[in-house]
Amino acid sequence: MGSTVSVSKKVTAKLIGGEKFYWLFESTYEKNCYPHTPHEGCIGFGRIDKILERIFLFGSNCEGGMLQTPSGHITPESYIRRWLDLLENPMEMNVSPEPISVGAYGRAIREENLDDAVKILARNWTDGAECLKTLKKASVDWNELDQMLALEALCNSKNVFVWRIFDNSGAGLTNSELGYRFEKTGNHEIEPVVGWRVDSEEIVLKTGEFMRKAGWSYSIVGRFIQNEPSQPGFNPIDSLSRINPSPRESPRFRCRLRRTK
Repeated sequence: MGSTVSVSKKVTAKLIGGEKFYWLFESTYEKNCYPHTPHEGCIGFGRIDKILERIFLFGSNCEGGMLQTPSGHITPESYIRRWLDLLENPMEMNVSPEPISVGAYGRAIREENLDDAVKILARNWTDGAECLKTLKKASVDWNELDQMLALEALCNSKNVFVWRIFDNSGAGLTNSELGYRFEKTGNHEIEPVVGWRVDSEEIVLKTGEFMRKAGWSYSIVGRFIQNEPSQPGFNPIDSLSRINPSPRESPRFRCRLRRTK
């Protein structure tokens, strides 16, 4: 399986019912498929906490090289930093929403995922859930907060890809009032990692009184990055320092693993 190459990124935003909602759009191509023609798709939707979860999830794929740039390898913290910069000045979302539908192809919820989708939508949007179930289509009003919360839950579930719900964006002018700016707090200490390298690939970590096989170093760092948004007092800027501390503070997290004996 080849790597995915990230060519460009875009963030759009819209204020709905007093809540800021964001869309992440990324233009990519598959490295082992030719020609290398980038295609833009929506990879994330929701309020800021959900968006940060998506950014760190995709950022973790950079560690093992599964997500790169046209120039080659990119570090997770560089990838994440670019998204955070775009979040400060997002573009206004200015397209009319299309109905969500059920179908086998394109931007549609697949039939096998319909029951789960209906259950998720029903928590905040009962009319939409019923329409999707009976008519295989439901119109969306982007001015209704309940409907957008329902779509947020659907897009962040495990059964429906966000690109099946939202098409490529119609981005307007940048609007810093819709943005989020994060300041560094300095709260980025990491508990020491105790581990041993079994061979050139396998690492064993100590958890309490137990030892467990943890896989390759890049998978350990990847899980560390994925788990960052769930940490108490999470701040994405601090997390960049946790992933890659400065030389004055401590060695890089992955180097700390490599130096264990």
